Amino acid sequence: MRFVLGFLIAGFASFCQAATDIQVVTSPNGHKAWLVEERGIPFVALELLFDGGASIEPAEQRGGVNLMMALLEEGAAKMDAQAFTKAKENLAASFSYQTYPDSVSISARFLTESQDQSVGLLRQTLLEPRFDIEAIERVRAQIIAGMKSDAKDPAEIARAAFNQEAFGLSHPYGSPKQC
Repeated sequence: MRFVLGFLIAGFASFCQAATDIQVVTSPNGHKAWLVEERGIPFVALELLFDGGASIEPAEQRGGVNLMMALLEEGAAKMDAQAFTKAKENLAASFSYQTYPDSVSISARFLTESQDQSVGLLRQTLLEPRFDIEAIERVRAQIIAGMKSDAKDPAEIARAAFNQEAFGLSHPYGSPKQC
Protein backbone atom coordinates (compact mmCIF):
# COMPACT_ATOMS: atom_id res chain seq x y z
CA MET A 1 0.00 0.00 0.00
CA ARG A 2 2.83 2.40 0.87
CA PHE A 3 4.41 1.89 -2.57
CA VAL A 4 1.11 2.54 -4.39
CA LEU A 5 0.45 5.69 -2.37
CA GLY A 6 3.99 6.94 -3.03
CA PHE A 7 3.54 6.20 -6.74
CA LEU A 8 0.24 8.12 -6.82
CA ILE A 9 1.75 11.12 -5.02
CA ALA A 10 4.79 11.14 -7.31
CA GLY A 11 2.54 10.81 -10.35
CA PHE A 12 0.28 13.63 -9.20
CA ALA A 13 3.28 15.88 -8.46
CA SER A 14 4.70 15.20 -11.93
CA PHE A 15 1.31 15.95 -13.50
CA CYS A 16 1.02 19.25 -11.60
CA GLN A 17 4.56 20.28 -12.50
CA ALA A 18 3.97 19.49 -16.18
CA ALA A 19 0.66 21.36 -16.16
CA THR A 20 2.10 24.43 -14.45
CA ASP A 21 5.24 26.06 -15.78
CA ILE A 22 6.52 28.35 -13.03
CA GLN A 23 8.97 31.02 -14.15
CA VAL A 24 11.09 33.02 -11.74
CA VAL A 25 11.28 36.64 -12.90
CA THR A 26 13.42 39.39 -11.39
CA SER A 27 12.58 43.10 -11.48
CA PRO A 28 15.23 45.73 -12.25
CA ASN A 29 15.43 46.35 -8.47
CA GLY A 30 16.21 42.70 -7.79
CA HIS A 31 12.78 41.64 -6.49
CA LYS A 32 11.99 38.05 -7.44
CA ALA A 33 8.53 36.81 -8.35
CA TRP A 34 6.92 33.65 -9.65
CA LEU A 35 5.04 33.89 -12.91
CA VAL A 36 2.55 31.27 -14.04
CA GLU A 37 0.92 31.87 -17.40
CA GLU A 38 -2.11 30.16 -18.89
CA ARG A 39 -3.03 32.08 -22.01
CA GLY A 40 -6.35 30.27 -22.37
CA ILE A 41 -7.79 31.99 -19.29
CA PRO A 42 -8.80 35.63 -19.93
CA PHE A 43 -7.99 37.01 -16.47
CA VAL A 44 -5.01 37.89 -14.31
CA ALA A 45 -4.60 36.78 -10.71
CA LEU A 46 -1.92 38.72 -8.85
CA GLU A 47 -0.71 37.95 -5.33
CA LEU A 48 1.70 40.29 -3.54
CA LEU A 49 3.20 39.49 -0.16
CA PHE A 50 5.29 41.94 1.86
CA ASP A 51 7.30 41.39 5.03
CA GLY A 52 5.94 43.32 8.00
CA GLY A 53 2.48 42.81 9.36
CA ALA A 54 0.90 43.25 12.75
CA SER A 55 3.83 41.90 14.77
CA ILE A 56 6.03 44.90 13.96
CA GLU A 57 3.66 47.38 15.58
CA PRO A 58 4.49 48.89 18.97
CA ALA A 59 2.13 47.60 21.68
CA GLU A 60 0.41 50.98 22.06
CA GLN A 61 -0.35 51.10 18.33
CA ARG A 62 -1.53 47.50 17.89
CA GLY A 63 -4.19 47.30 15.16
CA GLY A 64 -2.85 50.12 13.01
CA VAL A 65 -1.62 47.88 10.17
CA ASN A 66 -4.94 46.01 10.12
CA LEU A 67 -6.88 49.29 9.98
CA MET A 68 -4.62 50.66 7.25
CA MET A 69 -4.99 47.54 5.09
CA ALA A 70 -8.77 47.59 5.52
CA LEU A 71 -8.87 51.24 4.45
CA LEU A 72 -7.05 50.69 1.16
CA GLU A 73 -10.36 49.84 -0.53
CA GLU A 74 -12.04 52.94 0.83
CA GLY A 75 -10.94 55.29 -1.91
CA ALA A 76 -7.83 56.39 -3.74
CA ALA A 77 -6.63 59.60 -5.32
CA LYS A 78 -9.73 61.63 -6.30
CA MET A 79 -12.14 58.71 -5.77
CA ASP A 80 -14.04 58.27 -2.53
CA ALA A 81 -15.14 54.78 -1.45
CA GLN A 82 -18.22 54.74 -3.71
CA ALA A 83 -16.36 56.01 -6.78
CA PHE A 84 -13.56 53.52 -6.15
CA THR A 85 -16.02 50.62 -5.87
CA LYS A 86 -17.73 51.72 -9.08
CA ALA A 87 -14.36 51.92 -10.89
CA LYS A 88 -13.52 48.37 -9.76
CA GLU A 89 -16.93 47.11 -10.88
CA ASN A 90 -16.58 48.78 -14.28
CA LEU A 91 -13.26 46.95 -14.74
CA ALA A 92 -14.60 43.67 -13.31
CA ALA A 93 -11.66 43.86 -10.89
CA SER A 94 -11.39 42.49 -7.38
CA PHE A 95 -8.81 43.56 -4.80
CA SER A 96 -8.24 42.10 -1.36
CA TYR A 97 -5.91 43.34 1.38
CA GLN A 98 -4.98 41.13 4.35
CA THR A 99 -2.90 41.57 7.47
CA TYR A 100 -1.03 38.67 9.03
CA PRO A 101 1.35 38.64 12.01
CA ASP A 102 4.49 38.75 9.85
CA SER A 103 3.26 40.01 6.49
CA VAL A 104 0.63 41.88 4.54
CA SER A 105 -0.82 40.58 1.30
CA ILE A 106 -2.58 42.11 -1.64
CA SER A 107 -4.61 39.98 -4.04
CA ALA A 108 -5.97 41.28 -7.32
CA ARG A 109 -8.07 39.61 -9.97
CA PHE A 110 -9.07 41.29 -13.20
CA LEU A 111 -9.77 40.66 -16.87
CA THR A 112 -6.78 40.55 -19.19
CA GLU A 113 -8.44 43.10 -21.48
CA SER A 114 -8.53 45.67 -18.66
CA GLN A 115 -5.12 44.82 -17.23
CA ASP A 116 -3.52 48.26 -17.60
CA GLN A 117 -6.49 50.11 -16.09
CA SER A 118 -6.85 47.58 -13.25
CA VAL A 119 -3.16 47.71 -12.36
CA GLY A 120 -3.42 51.52 -12.46
CA LEU A 121 -6.34 51.43 -10.04
CA LEU A 122 -4.52 49.01 -7.73
CA ARG A 123 -1.45 51.24 -7.89
CA GLN A 124 -3.54 54.20 -6.77
CA THR A 125 -4.76 52.31 -3.70
CA LEU A 126 -1.16 51.68 -2.67
CA LEU A 127 0.36 55.06 -3.53
CA GLU A 128 -2.57 57.45 -3.08
CA PRO A 129 -4.92 56.07 -0.39
CA ARG A 130 -7.45 58.58 0.91
CA PHE A 131 -8.00 57.63 4.55
CA ASP A 132 -11.14 59.78 4.74
CA ILE A 133 -12.38 60.36 8.32
CA GLU A 134 -15.81 58.84 7.57
CA ALA A 135 -14.17 55.72 6.12
CA ILE A 136 -11.80 55.42 9.08
CA GLU A 137 -14.68 55.52 11.55
CA ARG A 138 -16.84 53.10 9.53
CA VAL A 139 -14.04 50.56 9.04
CA ARG A 140 -12.90 50.91 12.65
CA ALA A 141 -16.47 50.13 13.78
CA GLN A 142 -16.52 47.07 11.49
CA ILE A 143 -13.22 45.84 12.94
CA ILE A 144 -14.44 46.36 16.51
CA ALA A 145 -17.65 44.45 15.70
CA GLY A 146 -15.52 41.61 14.33
CA MET A 147 -13.40 41.63 17.48
CA LYS A 148 -16.53 41.46 19.65
CA SER A 149 -17.76 38.53 17.59
CA ASP A 150 -14.37 36.82 17.93
CA ALA A 151 -14.58 37.28 21.71
CA LYS A 152 -17.62 34.93 21.69
CA ASP A 153 -16.22 32.39 19.21
CA PRO A 154 -14.84 29.31 21.00
CA ALA A 155 -12.17 28.73 18.33
CA GLU A 156 -10.96 32.34 18.57
CA ILE A 157 -11.02 32.23 22.38
CA ALA A 158 -8.90 29.05 22.34
CA ARG A 159 -6.49 30.52 19.76
CA ALA A 160 -6.04 33.70 21.80
CA ALA A 161 -5.55 31.75 25.05
CA PHE A 162 -2.97 29.49 23.42
CA ASN A 163 -1.07 32.46 21.94
CA GLN A 164 -1.08 34.30 25.29
CA GLU A 165 0.20 31.20 27.08
CA ALA A 166 2.79 30.34 24.42
CA PHE A 167 4.13 33.85 23.75
CA GLY A 168 3.06 36.01 26.69
CA LEU A 169 1.12 39.26 26.63
CA SER A 170 4.20 41.36 25.92
CA HIS A 171 4.86 39.53 22.62
CA PRO A 172 2.94 40.67 19.51
CA TYR A 173 1.67 37.11 18.90
CA GLY A 174 0.30 36.85 22.44
CA SER A 175 -1.18 40.31 22.85
CA PRO A 176 -4.82 40.96 22.00
CA LYS A 177 -5.80 42.71 18.78
CA GLN A 178 -6.66 46.36 19.06
CA CYS A 179 -8.11 48.99 16.81
